[in-house]
Amino acid sequence: MPAPDRDWFLLETIDKHPAVLGCVVVGYDGAVSADKTPADIDAETIGLWSLAIFTNAAEVSKKMGHERIFQIVSRTTNGHTMIITDLGRALFVTLSMDKADRTLIDLMRHITQSIAAIPIASDSSN
Repeated sequence: MPAPDRDWFLLETIDKHPAVLGCVVVGYDGAVSADKTPADIDAETIGLWSLAIFTNAAEVSKKMGHERIFQIVSRTTNGHTMIITDLGRALFVTLSMDKADRTLIDLMRHITQSIAAIPIASDSSN
């Protein structure tokens, strides 16, 4: 499955989770390649913020001698959450709103399992 199709597959799959407000796929160059966000959420801004957060965290992690970061979670005290997941070629950003820890863990599992379920064997252009 080509990368753009995988992005839309992920958007459609993750967006079905009841706690999700929206999703954005942002390339390592900062360009948003796909998004499924409400009108009041600026996908371009979310994409750039996520890329900055991820890049900085990855650099700190590297300097500490750690391996590649797969996922970063940022939560506010009122329940807004941003989950940044590295797809290896782009970042998948999930925005959610739920204060329950159990919901966050369920959503993180849902994202990880959805990424693992993406068929990539037929993609020769990766």
